[in-house]
Formats: sequence, C-alpha cells, structure tokens
Amino acid sequence: MTERLFIHEEVLTDWKNISAGVPQESVLGPILYLLYIADIPTNNCSMTAMLTDDTAIMTTNEDQQTATDWFQRSMNNVSNCRLKRRRPYDLI
Repeated sequence: MTERLFIHEEVLTDWKNISAGVPQESVLGPILYLLYIADIPTNNCSMTAMLTDDTAIMTTNEDQQTATDWFQRSMNNVSNCRLKRRRPYDLI
C-alpha cells in the first residue's frame, strides 16, 4: 500500500508508505480471513459482526459501566486467543 496518512490524537501524520497488508482482490485475502478472523472468540455478553475484512465487537446494557466491562472482557478474550495462537490482529 502506498500514500497513506494516519490520525493520532487529532493530529495528521505525513503521507507514508506501508509495507504490510494484503492487496485488494488478492486470493490471499479470503484465505487469511479464514485462518485469522473467522473463528474469533465470542461470549454471551457481546455480539460480533463481520463483513469482508472488518470486524466489530458490540455490547449493550442500560448501565454504561457494565457494558464497558463486558466489552473489555470480550477484547481480552480476543487478545488472549491471539497470543495463544500467535495470530496477529489489529486491536483498534
């Protein structure tokens, strides 16, 4: 990928080239998706939505702190799974 810029704490970076990623419409994309993302762990406290190469983990509760705790638990599960399997996920 070439010519990307990033926003960090509301500050734009200079244009940069990225030496990672899978080219669009590559046959490698679906294979990597199946290997790395399709079996992402879930639990009863959250919902996982996946579309092409995007994944969202969502929680809801009337109590904001409870929803936050559930979300953190879900992210911890994903992170622990990633470490056990030595699979790279971008946790953003």
